[in-house]
Amino acid sequence: MVEAVSVNVSSVRVTWQAPAERQRNGAITGYRLMFASEWARQQQDLQSASDPPRDATTKMMSGSERSSVIGGLATWTVYRIWVSAFTRAGEGPHSDMIVVQTDEGGMCWRGN
Repeated sequence: MVEAVSVNVSSVRVTWQAPAERQRNGAITGYRLMFASEWARQQQDLQSASDPPRDATTKMMSGSERSSVIGGLATWTVYRIWVSAFTRAGEGPHSDMIVVQTDEGGMCWRGN
């Protein structure tokens, strides 16, 4: 299971659970976190809507980590996220896609 929540206008926190023991092919040595903006998804052609786009940004994590903050994102933008686990045997299937949107931001003015 993968979840994501907006932290601020340019960051989201992604958390995940390790695959079930019976679905692993050995000890998990790392995770691949993939993400792409909605705009990138719209530019993608002839690929399944549930698959990461070819140009998705990748962040590699150690096998002991279960969360990561993705920073440097665009304000008020929808992102699609996938996670996959690695073992010595190779990379497993990616998770189901999740969707998260960064915060809107902006200034808040108070009257006198």
